[in-house]
Amino acid sequence: MKLKTIVIVISVIFIVALIIILNLGCPGGYTEIEGECISIYKLNPVNVTLRYFVHEEMGEIIIELDSELNNYLSEKSDIVWYDDMWEDFILVNLNEEHQQEGLLLLVDKIRNITDNKDDQARIAISLVQHIPYDSIAVDNDMVEFKYPYETLYDNLGVCGDKSVLLSFLLKELGYGVVTYDYEFERHRAVGIACDSEYDYLDTGYCFIETNVPSIITDSFGEYPTDYMMSSGVEDYLLLGDPYEIVYISEGELFNAREEYKDMNRYNDLEYNFDEQEIKIDDCEFEIDDYKKRLDYYGDPVPYKIYDEYLDIYDESMVLYDEYILFHNKYTEDIKEYNSIIDKYNLDLK
Repeated sequence: MKLKTIVIVISVIFIVALIIILNLGCPGGYTEIEGECISIYKLNPVNVTLRYFVHEEMGEIIIELDSELNNYLSEKSDIVWYDDMWEDFILVNLNEEHQQEGLLLLVDKIRNITDNKDDQARIAISLVQHIPYDSIAVDNDMVEFKYPYETLYDNLGVCGDKSVLLSFLLKELGYGVVTYDYEFERHRAVGIACDSEYDYLDTGYCFIETNVPSIITDSFGEYPTDYMMSSGVEDYLLLGDPYEIVYISEGELFNAREEYKDMNRYNDLEYNFDEQEIKIDDCEFEIDDYKKRLDYYGDPVPYKIYDEYLDIYDESMVLYDEYILFHNKYTEDIKEYNSIIDKYNLDLK
């Protein structure tokens, strides 16, 4: 009798459990496929190829994203408005739950490339810098808030979009991160925690331009003014002090010694090149003038002055050649970026 009772109890429990399972089905946001509950945001996979350039080597990461999730986030970002409160937007944006899995997958792929922490940061930075800039949205005043997942999926974004994405990646890689908001220039950039020797405006963070490939710590780029945006006439300015600094995360310091050295060398060369270009023009004029005198008079005194000008000219050309070599190396990424933009614009046509 006791055994029969136990069998009956077990049978009842099994039946009740079965009924509960059948009634519950898959939770919200999931659908049943071949007996398994699958997220509705994993049914339409799309591969996106992201490129980066680190230590003179090009690499790429292929990440699987989902068109349905991108559509969901796009609709969500269209209805969410923060009245230009950048801090509110970026903090909510970074923590949107549905995009976390896809974004963290990218972080894991970056980690799998190298064990060197700073190189992981360099890959993330270069990867975001190589995402084409959405000039069409800017030129047509169509800039809208986007989630990082959307920026990855579209492989396209403006400074704010790319800064949010990079902030997420660097935060998850364990670094201290801030964003810089420039009101007058209508620009946004990222800061990564670094030693005070290399930081930006004594903030404790190194400046990172996200729009285009650029050396970490280099904040001396020129940006179009409102006048240029409206008139099309070239008019640029350097960045002023940031209007707002949003603190994203605390974390490790990035060793920016290598980049800081390159940045200073590049900007010194650029400055010296401008100076030498003027001297070269003067020297070429003087050389031609003295050459004519020498040919006519054969005077040894002008010959001596002529030799002095030749020496100055030769020194200038050496510096010029050094600048060109450095500049060509630095602009390899820019050329590739422009080719991506051209291809994108061609596809739009």
